Amino acid sequence: MYAFICISDQCNLACKYCFYEIGHLKRKNDILSINNFLKIACWLARVGFTGVSITGGEPTLVPHLIDCIKVLKNLGIYSNLVSNGTQLTLPLCKELEEAGLDSISISLDSLDAGTHNSCRGLFAETKEGYNNIMLSKIKDIEISLSVHRNNVQDTANFVSYFRNKGQKVCINFPYASPYSESTWSLENPLPLIIKMLRENNLDERDKIFLSSYKRFYETGYLDGKCKMGRSVFFIDSKGSLLPCPFRDDLKLNNYINLNRSDFLDTIDTQYTHISNRCLSRKCVNLFISKKYDDSKT
Repeated sequence: MYAFICISDQCNLACKYCFYEIGHLKRKNDILSINNFLKIACWLARVGFTGVSITGGEPTLVPHLIDCIKVLKNLGIYSNLVSNGTQLTLPLCKELEEAGLDSISISLDSLDAGTHNSCRGLFAETKEGYNNIMLSKIKDIEISLSVHRNNVQDTANFVSYFRNKGQKVCINFPYASPYSESTWSLENPLPLIIKMLRENNLDERDKIFLSSYKRFYETGYLDGKCKMGRSVFFIDSKGSLLPCPFRDDLKLNNYINLNRSDFLDTIDTQYTHISNRCLSRKCVNLFISKKYDDSKT
């Protein structure tokens, strides 16, 4: 099983397609304390979670981020950091490395400063952060690309650039949902995306990712492919466990008192009705990256 832990929903950017910015999620302006993080992490290890992504907001703004990574390292839990890269100074990258961070995912929308800044901002800082983390001994470094109206035409060049450098690229389409109210979403990106796949020889997992996205776009549900609420879970900055960030109505608050068997029984009972059909319809495979496959559950 895998968990995304939002240690803070505070952020130094205001990306125009962000779920918080377009109203799909409401910021709680909380920071998950190191004590609560420790309790949660110990429970995760106890019930069999093998991996955690520390996310936000922007987690590098949280003073005890390094301590959180050390906790996961000591518990033998795989650790991933999801960041916009703007705060990745050389000293911080060194701390992340020494704390035992296993992997990092940096969000970048374009190789062109104008395109990137049109929806995210701070391109120079993001690029510097990327260069700094590349100097570290953290070798599992991934670029996360969110495809939207402003950058879709540059996607092929973007992917080719990083693939030629031997860099992993995770392509996301969370803002291309047919149910999204965001003006940044694409009305029908499938022809462009399929063309990109064919021209750039993307690997089989990218094709699987596209297939799952295509199924959702055409039918309105994920046909059992979404792992949220089954083997992947979201823990918010208040410490509540949710099947996914959009289902605040299904949160669990006292889960750390459950053993593995009781936890599995609880989610089977409470989350079974979302296992085959997504009720929120506000994302498309946001958490079904090729990186979080069955080998980590």
